[in-house]
Amino acid sequence: MIPIVFIHSGYNAYLEYSLRQSRLSNPESTVFLLGDDANQHRFPFVAHVSITTLNSAKSADFRHHYVHLSTNPEWYELICFMRWFYLLTFMEQRRLDEVFVADSDIMLYKNLDQYAAWKNRSPNQQSAFCIAESEPMGPFSWIASAHSSFWTRPGIADFCEYLLEMYQIPERRARLEEKWQVHQETGSMGGVSDMALLYLYEADRRGRVINLLQPSGASGQPLREVFDVNIGIPDNQVDGEFELGPRSLKKVRWEPPNYVAYNRVLGENCIFNTLHFQGLSKRYMHRYYQGTDLRLHQLGQEASYTLSPLLKPLYRLKDGLKRTLNH
Repeated sequence: MIPIVFIHSGYNAYLEYSLRQSRLSNPESTVFLLGDDANQHRFPFVAHVSITTLNSAKSADFRHHYVHLSTNPEWYELICFMRWFYLLTFMEQRRLDEVFVADSDIMLYKNLDQYAAWKNRSPNQQSAFCIAESEPMGPFSWIASAHSSFWTRPGIADFCEYLLEMYQIPERRARLEEKWQVHQETGSMGGVSDMALLYLYEADRRGRVINLLQPSGASGQPLREVFDVNIGIPDNQVDGEFELGPRSLKKVRWEPPNYVAYNRVLGENCIFNTLHFQGLSKRYMHRYYQGTDLRLHQLGQEASYTLSPLLKPLYRLKDGLKRTLNH
C-alpha cells in the first residue's frame, strides 16, 4: 500500500478534511503528517513526524547555495524547495520505496494502489506530478506542480540532486537567472520557484516523469482519470478543458465512488482522482468530504461561511469604535 505524505506547519481547519479524506479513500495506507508542535496531537489517525528531525547535510547545502529569484517572499519560496529535501530524508529514514505526496488543500478520492499509470510505469519512471501545457509567458512559462505527486526513493533523490546542481553550477543557474530577468523586464509576478524547477526537471529527464494531468486508464476502464490542477479554473492539462459551475469551481458531480466531470477536449466524462482547493476555494473543502464522521464540524464550517458576509460590517464597526475610543 502506498504511504501518503502531507507536509504542513501550523493548524488550519481544512487540514482535517484533507487528512481524513485521504484516509477514507486509502484505508490500508499509512497517512504521514510531516508537521510541527501545532498539529502534533490533533490527528490520532495519522503518523506525525516532526519536521525538525528531517534536516540533513543536503538540505543545509541547498539553503547555503539558494539564490532568491522571485517576487514572492524568500521564506516562502525557500520552504517550498526545502520540503523535497525533508521528504528525501524521511523516505531514507523509514526506508520507504515509494510515496504519494499531497498538499494540505488536496482532497483525495482515488485508491492509489489502483492508479494504473503509476502501477504499470516503466522502470525508468521514478516520479509523477502535474505538468500543464498552458504558456502564458511563452518559453518561460515553466508550469509544473507537485501538489499531487508520486515519488520513488531514487526519484526524489535524483530531483534533490538536480536542485542542488541548478544552484551550485553557475552555467545551470544562468537558466534560472534568465527567467528572472524576463519577470523583471515585464513586471510580471512570480519567478523561479520549485514549480519552475519541476518543469525543467521533467524537460531534462524526458520520458521519466508521468504527467498526472494526462487522462489515462487501465485496459477496460470505462472512464479515463485525471488529477486536478486547481478546482477554481477550467484548465487542467490544457486551457478550458473543463467547465466551471457555481461559485466558479470546476463543474464536478459525485457518482460514487468518484467525482466526474465532462472533458470538453476529449468529448467525454473523466474521473477526478483529486480536487485541489487552492487559495480562497479552501473554504469549500468541507462540502466535498465524503465521510460521515464530521457532520457537526461541517455544519460549523457552513455556518461560518454563510454568516461571514453578514458579520464583516459588524467587525468593521467594532474596530472603528475601538479606534475612536482609543483616541
